[in-house]
Amino acid sequence: MICTKVCAFGMFNEDEVTNVTIGGETFNYSKRGPIMRCGVTCGGANGLHKSGKFSTWSPGRYEYTENDDELIRLVQTATLSQRKRQPYKDSSLRYQPA
Repeated sequence: MICTKVCAFGMFNEDEVTNVTIGGETFNYSKRGPIMRCGVTCGGANGLHKSGKFSTWSPGRYEYTENDDELIRLVQTATLSQRKRQPYKDSSLRYQPA
């Protein structure tokens, strides 16, 4: 499952799966971790994969943690840190399609 390889902050479990049956068909997908993991990376606070081999567009760098209590503190720290970043001049908040 490719999501386990490309999620920089471990939202998707590499070993466990979740099964769901819809209309008699059973599907499986990677077990999800706390949604905060998604927010840290997809929200732009952190970009570096735990392996250190690749990153997203985010300049943020925080230590990867498996511990959910530490994750809560990290989210709080990252949120405050992001507010201090300089805004981009081409901010998507003012995006005007051609």
